[in-house]
Amino acid sequence: MSSEGIKEIAKKLIVFSRRIYERNLTYGCGGNLSMRIKDKILITPSKGLSRTMLDFDENEVIILDESGNVIHPRGDIKPSIETRMHLLIYKNRKDVNAIIHAHSPYTIIASRFPRIIEQAKRETGEFYWTFVTVPYYPPGSSELATAVANAAEKTDIIILMDHGIVTLGKTLEEAYVKLEEMEMRIKITIIRHLIRASL
Repeated sequence: MSSEGIKEIAKKLIVFSRRIYERNLTYGCGGNLSMRIKDKILITPSKGLSRTMLDFDENEVIILDESGNVIHPRGDIKPSIETRMHLLIYKNRKDVNAIIHAHSPYTIIASRFPRIIEQAKRETGEFYWTFVTVPYYPPGSSELATAVANAAEKTDIIILMDHGIVTLGKTLEEAYVKLEEMEMRIKITIIRHLIRASL
């Protein structure tokens, strides 16, 4: 792919990074997105505590080979802390070309309450997609990467206990729709539980 094509894909990652932040699907410095283009993977940079989903440009989007070696840019900009997770998912799922990991607030809350998760699972199973939940592992750890990649062999939506959600798609748009739909479905489930409890 030409450098111009790569640049357009990098811009797309930025657009969706901003979208998930602006729609309260993650907080400022939380979350990461990637896309696979043939034998290259583009992933958002590590933001740390001083950066947000809004303040990086296409020249800072990291380009990796399939082994995780950085092709661009060289220097101090590092790939997302969850790069290992993205790489393992792509290795296990040849049909997936886009991944979004977000720290969606309602999903994080619900991950601690099995009854809410089970209710959401019944409702999403009827209308949308199935999902699985993985236990808590430290962000960026090999344990988390392995657990999520293994779960991704069964589904396109993985809820991370006390951490967030990972959604997969053939395109970034597809992964985004799954993220937004799941967060809304879980939000509705939580509100329904609160209303029932107050009646």
